[in-house]
Amino acid sequence: MKAWLTVMFMGSLALACSNEVEGDSGTGGAGGGGGAAGVSGSGGGATLPGDELVVDVPATGRRLVDLDGPSVMDDGAADSLDWELALGGWDVFTNGGLSGPGQGAGFGPLDASEFAHPRTVQDVPFLPLDTTGGAFHGWNFYDQAGGHVLWSRMHIVAVRSQDHDYKVQILSYYGERDGAPIPGLYRVRWAALGGATQELSVDGTAGGPTGAADAPSGCLVLATGEVKMLAPADVAARTDWDLCFRRDQVGVNGELGGPGSVVAADLDEARRASETLDAVRKLTPAGELARFEAIDQAAVDAVRGRMRGDRIVNMFSDVWFELASEPRRPAPGTWLIADAAGARRFLLMFSDIQRSTPESAGQVTLRVRSWP
Repeated sequence: MKAWLTVMFMGSLALACSNEVEGDSGTGGAGGGGGAAGVSGSGGGATLPGDELVVDVPATGRRLVDLDGPSVMDDGAADSLDWELALGGWDVFTNGGLSGPGQGAGFGPLDASEFAHPRTVQDVPFLPLDTTGGAFHGWNFYDQAGGHVLWSRMHIVAVRSQDHDYKVQILSYYGERDGAPIPGLYRVRWAALGGATQELSVDGTAGGPTGAADAPSGCLVLATGEVKMLAPADVAARTDWDLCFRRDQVGVNGELGGPGSVVAADLDEARRASETLDAVRKLTPAGELARFEAIDQAAVDAVRGRMRGDRIVNMFSDVWFELASEPRRPAPGTWLIADAAGARRFLLMFSDIQRSTPESAGQVTLRVRSWP
C-alpha cells in the first residue's frame, strides 16, 4: 500500500508545478516577540550560515525583500523581478503566481535543521506558485520522510452556501480506478446540518500527471451531491458549484475562489499547532464518524465570524509562525525559495518576531542563504 501511495503522490506533485496550491492566509497575532524554537544559533545566527535581515512589516501594503543580499526593496519595485518575498500583515508572498510578475515560488516547511545541513532539499518535488485558497488550505499533512505522501488531517470544515450550512470532511486523497492507483481521487464526507451524512468520490486528478492546464476537475454541489467536471475557466465564471477539487487543492466558490458567495471556516483550526504526523496517520474515516456527526449548529455559529471565501495563499500561510503561541513566535522550519527569474534558489528561515500586533507581524528577522 505504502509503495503505490508514494508513486501516486509523486505524480500529483508534478502536476502542482503549474500553478496550484491552496489555503488560508495568515491573520491575527498579538504580543511582543520571541526567537525561533529548535534552531541552533537563531536570533544572532552565529552558528548558522547565510545572512540575516530585519524587516519592518506594515499592517497594510507590503514590504518587498530581495533575497540576493539580502535587502529590503523600494516599494516602487513591485512590478519588477528585483524581489523574491513580500511581507504584509501576517502574510508572506512570493514573486510569482497571483502575487507578483516573476517566476518566484517556494516549498516548505522542511525540517529546521535543513537550513544548516541540507539533506533532502534536493528531493523537493515541486515549487508551487501563490494561488487562491481558504478554509481547506493545509487540509493535508505532508509526509516528506515517508515518500512524499499526503495524509488527510480529517479536519471538519463548516461551509455556508445559498443560506444553508454544511459540514465537510476530506477522508482521503488516494483511490483506485480500474484496478490502478490514482492520486487526486478524493473521498469526501459531508452533510447539511441536521441532515444525513453522505460520502462520495470526487475526481480531482485534472487529467493526471500530464494533464493540460485547462483540464477539468470535480466540483461539488453540496445541496444535491452532484459533481460537475469543470475547467478552470468555468470555475472562475460559474456560480453553480460550491467546492472544487483540483489536484492537491480544494477551493470554495467565493471571493478569489469564484464568483459565488460561498464562505467556509475550519472548525479544527486550533488542532493544527499540536498535530503530529504520527497522530494524523492513525486517523481513520470510521474513527472520525462520531465526531463528524456530533457537529451541530452551535459549533458552526461559533466560527461564523471567520467564515469567508478564498484569497491568495501559499506554503507560508498560517504556517510560518506558531498560531497558538502568545506572543507569536516563528515556527521552526526551512523554506526553499526560487528567485523571481526562476533561475536561483535560496534557503530561508524566520528567526525572530518583535513588536507584533493583531494587524501585523511587526518586525521580522529572516535568515537567508543561497542554495546550492
